[in-house]
Amino acid sequence: MSPAVRASAYDPGVRLFSWNIENLPRFLAPPAGTPSLRQIVDAWGAPEIVCLQETRIRPRDSELVRAMERALPGYACHYALCDDPRNVTYRGGRAYGVVTYVKRRFAPSRGRTLPWDREGRVVVVEVGKKKLAIVNVYAVNGTAKPYYDHELGRMHGDRHAFKRRVNRLIMQEAQALAARKMRLVLCVWLVYIGGQLSWRGITGSGDSKTAPAVVLNKK
Repeated sequence: MSPAVRASAYDPGVRLFSWNIENLPRFLAPPAGTPSLRQIVDAWGAPEIVCLQETRIRPRDSELVRAMERALPGYACHYALCDDPRNVTYRGGRAYGVVTYVKRRFAPSRGRTLPWDREGRVVVVEVGKKKLAIVNVYAVNGTAKPYYDHELGRMHGDRHAFKRRVNRLIMQEAQALAARKMRLVLCVWLVYIGGQLSWRGITGSGDSKTAPAVVLNKK
């Protein structure tokens, strides 16, 4: 286990814990000898914000969804889950998925999914009182596998093209949040990244004083 921790994002009182958990259910009702999610988060000092990627829970897994929502007492739970049987068939569709927990005593939070996201790739959480927005992302790994486009109702392109489209849409969401003067944290799990990371497209400037905080997990 090697969670990536980014502390003091904009505020010395804010701690963020990010981890590609690779199958959240095993930490919701763990076997003997395996710590629960609550024990793990407590061991890391119960940070204000917890971002997990690759939950592998489907919306119809109602008992697991309820267990996920209750896994961290004292935290609000916001999530996006995979529900795309045309493109995601591995493990019966139990793939991808992200969840963000925000400690209730830190501030009220509001989470939302994005209308184009059928794979549970992104959840956006706004902490209005703090003017803070956390975008938790499990990035697409581009491959030559054909992609079924739900808007067109047919196969169209491959997952390389889908990856580029998703990246553009996430950028648009980040730009919209920045335009509202939200303090932006991008929490991203990337399987692979080439070249350099840049936030110029979000802020219009490379100035570190105005750039979003980036929590980058990478294989």
